[in-house]
Amino acid sequence: MPWNKSSWLWCLFCCLLCTKVFAQEITLRVERLNQAGEESKYSAFSIAEDAKGFLWFGVENGLEQYDGYGFVGHQPFAEAGVPANPADERVTDMALDPEGRLWCATPEGVRVFDPLSNKRLLQKKLLPLEHTIIDKIIPTSAGVFIFSWDGRCFHFQNEIQSISLPGEGKISNIFEINNKIWALGNDAGFYTFQNGQFSAGRQTRCPDLLVVPSLLAQMPDTEGFIWAVYDNGLYRLSPEAGKCEKQFSLNDLHPKVLHVDPFGMIWIIDDRNKIYNFSSFDKKLQPVKTEGEIVMGHAPEIFQKGDLMWLLSDKGIYKIQRFGYDFREYEMGGAAPVQVLAQSENNVLFIKNNDIYFYENSSGNLQAHPKQSLTSLIPLAEISSATADEKGNWYFIGESFDVVFCNNNLDNCKTLLSKNKIANILNVLPDGSRVWLGTKAGLFILKDGVVELFEYPAQEHDLSGADIQVLKKARAGGLWVGTKRQGLYYINQEGKIDKHFYTNYTKINDVKSRTRVFIGSIKALCETTSGIYLLTGKDIKRLLPETSRFQVLPILREEGLEKIEGIQAQEGFLWLTSPQAMFRVDTIDFIEKKYVFNLNIEDSLSTYKTILSSDGQLFITTSTNTRSFFPGKQPGAGLPPSINITRFKKSGEDQTEAATQIRMGKAVHIYPGDKDFSFEFALSDYGIPEANQFYYKLEQSDMSEEWKAAGTSRQVTYNARVLSAGQYTFSVKSIASNQRAAREVLEVPIIIHEVFYKQLWFFFLVFALVSLIAYALYRYNLNQAIAYERLRTKIASDLHDELGSSLTRINMYAQLLKSGVFSKKPEKATEALDNIASDSREVVSMMSDVVWSIDARKEKMSDLLDRMREHVDQMLSPRNIHYEFLADDFPAEKKVDLNIRQNVLLIYKESINNIAKHSDADKVEVQLKNEKGIFIMRVKDNGVKPSTNKNGTRLGLKNMEMRAKKIDATLSIQNGQGYEVTLKRKAFC
Repeated sequence: MPWNKSSWLWCLFCCLLCTKVFAQEITLRVERLNQAGEESKYSAFSIAEDAKGFLWFGVENGLEQYDGYGFVGHQPFAEAGVPANPADERVTDMALDPEGRLWCATPEGVRVFDPLSNKRLLQKKLLPLEHTIIDKIIPTSAGVFIFSWDGRCFHFQNEIQSISLPGEGKISNIFEINNKIWALGNDAGFYTFQNGQFSAGRQTRCPDLLVVPSLLAQMPDTEGFIWAVYDNGLYRLSPEAGKCEKQFSLNDLHPKVLHVDPFGMIWIIDDRNKIYNFSSFDKKLQPVKTEGEIVMGHAPEIFQKGDLMWLLSDKGIYKIQRFGYDFREYEMGGAAPVQVLAQSENNVLFIKNNDIYFYENSSGNLQAHPKQSLTSLIPLAEISSATADEKGNWYFIGESFDVVFCNNNLDNCKTLLSKNKIANILNVLPDGSRVWLGTKAGLFILKDGVVELFEYPAQEHDLSGADIQVLKKARAGGLWVGTKRQGLYYINQEGKIDKHFYTNYTKINDVKSRTRVFIGSIKALCETTSGIYLLTGKDIKRLLPETSRFQVLPILREEGLEKIEGIQAQEGFLWLTSPQAMFRVDTIDFIEKKYVFNLNIEDSLSTYKTILSSDGQLFITTSTNTRSFFPGKQPGAGLPPSINITRFKKSGEDQTEAATQIRMGKAVHIYPGDKDFSFEFALSDYGIPEANQFYYKLEQSDMSEEWKAAGTSRQVTYNARVLSAGQYTFSVKSIASNQRAAREVLEVPIIIHEVFYKQLWFFFLVFALVSLIAYALYRYNLNQAIAYERLRTKIASDLHDELGSSLTRINMYAQLLKSGVFSKKPEKATEALDNIASDSREVVSMMSDVVWSIDARKEKMSDLLDRMREHVDQMLSPRNIHYEFLADDFPAEKKVDLNIRQNVLLIYKESINNIAKHSDADKVEVQLKNEKGIFIMRVKDNGVKPSTNKNGTRLGLKNMEMRAKKIDATLSIQNGQGYEVTLKRKAFC
């Protein structure tokens, strides 16, 4: 039905009167880190958050890391071994670049620091910034922009260069919005950064800025706008459109700090230390109530982390915590509750007091609808529920009718099903060209005006007669069907039942015993990436489709919530409504611990409905009004906090380097000499850090362990001596004071080394040593046996060589005498007897020499010298031959090898014997000495006659040369002007 003029006027009137938007009153709690009189101790000039979620403060003499409990590490920028000058170490500004590095402005230039490894990456100044005082640093994806106090701007990517705007304008600030770099000039114009320079500007079209006032502060928000405080007011600037919108005039307000938080609130601190809040909802600036006083000196900085703001000044560091939430309230006439709440892709539909209202996501406006076409078919009071298809068309269900179809404007409606054709329709779900109808009698399909009962051949999957409670589209494109008694079904895109969940055995609350879980009556359903959440009776269950297992959310019983009627899903959170209140439940590891968040809605929710609209706004209808807010823009709704190791000790001593290695994901090594080791950890949530709860466990690679509660204690110590060697994993997780879980479980690999005598290499070493000793003993015994055999062979050889010929001659003479050959020649017999006697004496002498040489008691050098003196005296003195025996001062106790002493003695005796028997000498000189590491034995006489007979020359010389060769010696014999024998070899004593 077309609208007339009165319809439009009536709609406009309703729009003006029926909606009211307001922000709930917000209170700030101010906490000062330092006490009065300690300003210098905790004075800070800049602040930044590292990739782990921990804060770094730029202070007078470097950087300080803060973990919520205190400052855990100081990092000066002075060179190693060079005394630090505090005036040069002050960090006046710093920022984190996309690679996780901290860029710090100091009086000595720009320094770069890696928070993860605690290493200073850039110690020297970035030329040409010498003698330049740095004002601020802005890292972007296109490089780092550095501002100096004199208004110059530098750009650093691979090298540093000065950069400016076209013309004579100066850059006031740099912003990165949607991966695009913008510069705000002092002419209130915007310039884009491309190819290393800024392009021509785009002047903002704002009458108040035609004559550019002084810019006091500016900051971007999360929507792509720039909020700027000029001396004539607060403006919202749009770089893309080149437009601006003045929000309010400053009047007598003198802003000192401007801050835009992630929740869309504008915060201003004036020169009187007062805090003001500007809400874009009601366009009003109002003072904010604070619990605690703020005292500022120099122009401070505000940093936002979650629902906390950090205010820096030379008077101290302030932690400002925000309480309260930004609600919109919609008054739609009368105190009656909203009877129908539904949504399409672009709108949210309300039916209240027989009136229809639409909330448009694009404009944020609530409008009343004339509803003539719809009311011509059915009374609005009879509508029980509504739903929309992909095109925005609406389907209405009522008590006295079945289904009515309307287009998106509700100006063309028709009845699809007549009254009682399908009794007790509970819900409708459009699905392309067909419509699913959930009833108490089962599941039906409406297509081309024909209704058919959905049936499936398999008996266990027959939905006919099932009491359908919930119909919900699945993310995979199919359909979830929740029933009252038959569990949960999944119908795929081909229209066939693919899965059926009714009951299972599973773990509940991480208890190891397997417990039977029944799904129960399904009242509501929502699907997220973490699972399918079902509201069933007094429980909320999470279904993990890939494992077909259910987990029970125990929060309902623990909080005493008797009745949960509404459940909405937002990634990472569930929003639950009950007659008592609304709760936000963090779905991360919820089965271990509850994470509940009370929204403090004052009025009763005894009659309510909830919907999460397509633009992310959560609508709550109560018995008296309707409210909405953006869950993703509420305090604490950002990323969960991180947990980190702040200190590591071994045997009670800090291991700074080891703590750094832990933060970099490397293993901890515990050695046998370490008595114990301990970890200290912290959670990057600073609301009420002393209330953060910690859980830990130490697991060996092949064994699991249950979580242990550390409470609020942040340190765990282990006795290294009671832990067996091997690989372990130390795990710690935490729950923040606002009941939010840590982003992830922190795991630290630990390697406990075995004592050396239990290590494999030691067993191999012992085995090798034992084997070596056994082999050495074997070789020793073998060598002894070989030596014994050689000695026997040598004795036999010596006896044979030395005595054989003499004994043969004795035997021959004896045989001749016995045969009577010399009976007629007595003189010949006498000569034979003399020869026998002479040979016998020689045999005895040789036997004596052999026995002496192998006598272990005669192995010293003194024994050899005595034997040589004795022999020369026995052989030469009876023949009146004068001799002189000269020997160096040899070590008397030095043992001489058997082979050496025997052959030296025999060569010596052969030389003396030759002189005694054959020489006509009357004087003999014997000399023994060590000269330059060479042993020399020289025997010399003064005879003219040769000292060897003709027959003995060859044999004696041969024997002497053979013996010299046995001891690696050289032998020289001269027989002419005297007889001289010289023996040389390497010194042996």
